Amino acid sequence: MREQPVGSWKGQERRGEEGGAGIWSPLHFSGCWCQSWKMEGEVWFPPVGKDSRESKNEIPAGDGWTSMATLCGPPSPFPVGAGAALLPAAASCTDSSDDETSPRDKQQKNSKGSSDFCVKNIKQAEFGLLDVEEMPALMALRKRAQGEKPLAGAKIVGCTHITAQTAVLMETLGALGAQCRWAACNIYSTLNEVAAALAESGFPVFAWKGESEDDFWWCIDRCVNVEGWQPNMILDDGGDLTHWIYKKYPNMFKKIKGIVEESVTGVHRLYQLSKAGKLCVPAMNVNDSVTKQKFDNLYCCRESILDGLKRTTDMMFGGKQVVVCGYGEVGKGCCAALKAMGSIVYVTEIDPICALQACMDGFRLVKLNEVIRQVDIVITCTGNKNVVTREHLDRMKNSCIVCNMGHSNTEIDVASLRTPELTWERVRSQVDHVIWPDGKRIVLLAEGRLLNLSCSTVPTFVLSITATTQALALIELYNAPEGRYKQDVYLLPKKMDEYVASLHLPTFDAHLTELTDEQAKYLGLNKNGPFKPNYYRCPPALTLPVPSSSVPSQCPPSPVPSQPCAPAPAWGHLRFNPTHPLR
Repeated sequence: MREQPVGSWKGQERRGEEGGAGIWSPLHFSGCWCQSWKMEGEVWFPPVGKDSRESKNEIPAGDGWTSMATLCGPPSPFPVGAGAALLPAAASCTDSSDDETSPRDKQQKNSKGSSDFCVKNIKQAEFGLLDVEEMPALMALRKRAQGEKPLAGAKIVGCTHITAQTAVLMETLGALGAQCRWAACNIYSTLNEVAAALAESGFPVFAWKGESEDDFWWCIDRCVNVEGWQPNMILDDGGDLTHWIYKKYPNMFKKIKGIVEESVTGVHRLYQLSKAGKLCVPAMNVNDSVTKQKFDNLYCCRESILDGLKRTTDMMFGGKQVVVCGYGEVGKGCCAALKAMGSIVYVTEIDPICALQACMDGFRLVKLNEVIRQVDIVITCTGNKNVVTREHLDRMKNSCIVCNMGHSNTEIDVASLRTPELTWERVRSQVDHVIWPDGKRIVLLAEGRLLNLSCSTVPTFVLSITATTQALALIELYNAPEGRYKQDVYLLPKKMDEYVASLHLPTFDAHLTELTDEQAKYLGLNKNGPFKPNYYRCPPALTLPVPSSSVPSQCPPSPVPSQPCAPAPAWGHLRFNPTHPLR
């Protein structure tokens, strides 16, 4: 079953008297079907009371005809074409007063009478009920494990991007026995209709697109602080949820079994807590798993960087000069995509290993100050802070595009731009022109927050990989016997990485070669894996060291002492024990 878009076009092209091409089609708008005319990218509705069949003989003109732009405000940066969905907000854009009211001030209930949620508009739920087709591993995990219910009794509090793919993850966790409460980790990435659909389905969700900073923390608090319910697992993206619980409700950690963290920023925070001796529960570092690094960080960003820039700026990449700050997996994906489109790409890097990789891949390694006056686009993806400072921003050329592909909004010093001498001009959703007194302007995307999830979408297939890894990490920590994990940060077992990868291979009709007994003996491997040692990772990411004494005794010596490997998975007592699906 395909996803049901808010507006879909089916009809025959008809040419008007003046040669303008258009299509008469039924359009689902604001809960009803009506005839509409699509011409030159605009959508027109016939005059009120006019017979749609009679209107089909006219070209939109004159009094009474209403455009979609008139109903919904400024044009969307998202293209509308054959097979594309209209803006998800179309269902609510007829009521402008609704948009002016904070969701915190609304009294909303779902069809079951529950009000334990806070979303933009619960009436948008029907538009968020999507059938996401490219999440094979998550579906396979749900099918294999839902009979066993390995998360029965788990109370998971989550703080991630709330997208259709996250909804599939939450439904999977629910099918495996868990109770979930959710907030958003980014104020711009929430899909309102998906949040509404989750709330309608009974999931307590507290999130909407365009939250203020105060709203952001309020939503997290509402997610955590509820009478008669206390979490025993945390799924975090960025570390804000973990930070809030440590700050406001430290006693909750007495019942929490573990933390699963998927971002560079959040992992850094966990290592800081571990180094200071303040990490009081085991934590699983999903970000540095091979499946997350290679697929979500590299391949996902290789595709979504172009999508985000195109949707917000409509620019052509050929010949443009671009500087990418950071050559980790995210930076590698961005550089590869832009180079393939004909851009001239520069790289800044602090790590000599990653810097050498950039040079070997054909990119010129520079300091930001050396190229800041000449580049057309600046992209940050370091996970650090103040990578682009006010000094850099002052020296940029007119119309330079500035954006961030890292998790946090600290990489670009946006706060320094909120001064009286600079003028901010919102030109479209998530696109601001910041204008200097001399008329120079820069184009700031998503106010320095994560570009791809704030301004576009990301490939569902790679999110299936990450979501499956998160689900397995939650199962592992929740079912692990007491004492298996100490109060430290662990990497996923390599067997788990390989299992997640193997679940996605059937999508490509891929067939693995099997080792013979002689070959396995020669390499010293089990025929069914794992095929890499636990310390095998992608090229190193920036990590903060923790005391070597924190490395569990059951782990083999690792060249990455700051990232102890997890013991063998606690799957032995589960009937759905994941074995290699292709063996």
